[in-house]
Order: sequence, then C-alpha cells, then structure tokens
Amino acid sequence: MTLVGSDTGDRLGDVGRRHTNDAIGIGASPGLAGWADRAGRRADDRASKGNTMTERRAVIPEGHRSTYDRFHFAPAFRVGDAIYVSGVIGVGADGAIPETPAEEFANVFDGLAEVLAAAGASMADIVDMTSFHTELPDSLGDFMAAKDAAIAEPYPAWTAIGCTGLAIPGARAEVKVTAIVVGAPTEGGS
Repeated sequence: MTLVGSDTGDRLGDVGRRHTNDAIGIGASPGLAGWADRAGRRADDRASKGNTMTERRAVIPEGHRSTYDRFHFAPAFRVGDAIYVSGVIGVGADGAIPETPAEEFANVFDGLAEVLAAAGASMADIVDMTSFHTELPDSLGDFMAAKDAAIAEPYPAWTAIGCTGLAIPGARAEVKVTAIVVGAPTEGGS
C-alpha cells in the first residue's frame, strides 16, 4: 500500500513491496535478473538434451483455417508432448446447435477427437478436461453419457463449471482438454 505524498505511506509502501517481493523471490539475492538468467540456462539445458518442450506449433485441422483466421485462435497448440485444445462447442454439420443436449454433447466429443487426431493424439491421451455448462444441473446426465461414450478409463481429471453463456448463443457446453502424448511425432496438422 502506498499513500501518495505521505512519509508514512511511502515507508509502508516500501515495506509492503519488500515483503511481497521476498515472498515471490524478487529482490532476494541474486534478484529478478538472476532468476531470469537461471530460467534461461534451464531452457538452454533442456534444448541441448533434446527435450521437446521447446517445440511449439499451432494445430489447425483441415476445415478449421477460417476460424483460425477470423477469430485469431488455434483449435489446439502443441508444445512438445503436451497438446492444449481450445474449447469445443457441439455445433452440427450445418453450424447450428442441435436441438437435443445428447446430440450437442456427442458433437463436442467428436470435435475434440478431430482436433486431437490432427495433433497426433487420441481421446485416450486426455489428462485434463474442463467443461463449461449453461444448464449444468439439467444436462449433466446427458453430458456424462456422451463423455463416457468417448473417453475410457483411466479417466482424466475433470472440472465442470456452470456459466451464463458461451460464444455461440444457445450452446449448452464447451469443453477444453489437455492431452499428453509421450514420444509421438509433432509434425502435421497445421
């Protein structure tokens, strides 16, 4: 906290900054510059050991280029063995939200499978899933049925979040996932 123009405020501000900075390692020897230098060396060490974490690329499946160009986000991003899939909404082939939750949610998981395949992964590689629901209590049963039809054991970590709306009006759910594919090829899909 800093009170402008006050000796007491200035002193309190310095103390607050010092304690906050110490808690996150800033200002402690060798300071922020030292931390950045160490982080840079660690990245260089990983790269020299062949760690694929430095390999990064957008994953844009066939048919998704216009969305990428129009809205400026990738359907997925691959960093080494990790694949981060953007939220998928279950539109039909006509681009509209289906009338039934069951059909919409089946489309969500079909869409996830398509993006993962373009990245060299499958639904079995999902380790974390976050779903956003506009009708969480009412449609959770249909959602879980679609999820269980698409994802087998071992099940990924999953967080379901209720919300008031999604990017496409009328959508009931949007799902984003993270998948890990150890040793899989990283080319293709973009």
